[in-house]
Amino acid sequence: MSQNIYNLLEKFFEGNCTAEEINTLRNYFKRNSYDEIEPFLLDEWNSPKAADLSREKKELVFQDLMKQVNSENQSSRIKLTAFLKYAAIFIGILSASIWFFKPTSDVLESPEITIELEDGSIKTLDSQEDLVEHSDFTYKQGELLYAQGKDPSNEKLEFNTIRVPFGKSLTLVLSDGSKTIINAGSSLKYPKTFLEGKGREVYLEGEAYFEVASNPEEPFKVISDHIKTQVLGTKFNVSAYPKDKNENIVLLEGSVHVSTEELDQERILEPNEMAVFQKSKNSLHSIKTNAMNHIAWTKGIMLFRNEKFSTIQRKLERHYNIDIDCKDEDLLEQSFTGRFRNESIEEVLKTFQRAASFSYNIKNNKITINPKK
Repeated sequence: MSQNIYNLLEKFFEGNCTAEEINTLRNYFKRNSYDEIEPFLLDEWNSPKAADLSREKKELVFQDLMKQVNSENQSSRIKLTAFLKYAAIFIGILSASIWFFKPTSDVLESPEITIELEDGSIKTLDSQEDLVEHSDFTYKQGELLYAQGKDPSNEKLEFNTIRVPFGKSLTLVLSDGSKTIINAGSSLKYPKTFLEGKGREVYLEGEAYFEVASNPEEPFKVISDHIKTQVLGTKFNVSAYPKDKNENIVLLEGSVHVSTEELDQERILEPNEMAVFQKSKNSLHSIKTNAMNHIAWTKGIMLFRNEKFSTIQRKLERHYNIDIDCKDEDLLEQSFTGRFRNESIEEVLKTFQRAASFSYNIKNNKITINPKK
């Protein structure tokens, strides 16, 4: 555990952490093993602060936290016995403690693109700045570039995590020359430098388009919540938003191997094929598709092909960074086809109104849709 994280933990238990510092800790915990911080937490467990807590409070917070942890990836879960201790520590010490286990907390989301470095510190990429230079990367006009080549002085992979908020996207060039465009509301964890013999693995939540630099010795793997996509060098798109019903991999060029470790299912895709993992059925299958339609978003185009409004709604929220509350159940089930590029959210909604009868109002970055009386 780095000294920076240790200091933040101390600030947390003293009740002096800022929202950004709590976010740093939350992200660190999500990425690293809890065993690493157990000695520190055990000291807190044995302190008078934890001893004074009632059994009822301990049980209540334990039940709440377990519900949230069960929705996390398997790698983020904690042993039951250890969690009982941690639950008791967090309740009553600082109300913000529950935020650690809420990966989609609106309170902690940055309006700008952020990079979490290996030591847990957060760097913000302000969209108003034309150039940001760092020892590991350069950010220039919406493109983040890492120095190409391998660093012989490094023997351990050091990971960075980029988080792209709603309403934005980012082009990232990795140290092996691979290029990825990361869509709104997505995060990508990746090594700041790929090391020989250590593989090329990145971890995606959300959506990203990849153009992978060919390297037969080191396959490139994109790992999302349910599936793993392995390639040698190719162009493909991965969509793996937690709230979406499916995870999709679409191939443009080359060949990719898609697999699910839990179900031991796999598919080899050819260009213009899409692998679909249905979360509700725990099943993986492939279908023919027009691959170019699935990467229209990289050009700033929203393209809908016979999609239900319930699906379109989530895409609009991510694209325009706005909350939509649709109270029209019939509208949610209606399917639409359309193409939008530079239209405002109001222009988009008015287009839908030509095919469906509903009313809406916009207030404080929130849209409420109601059936038309």
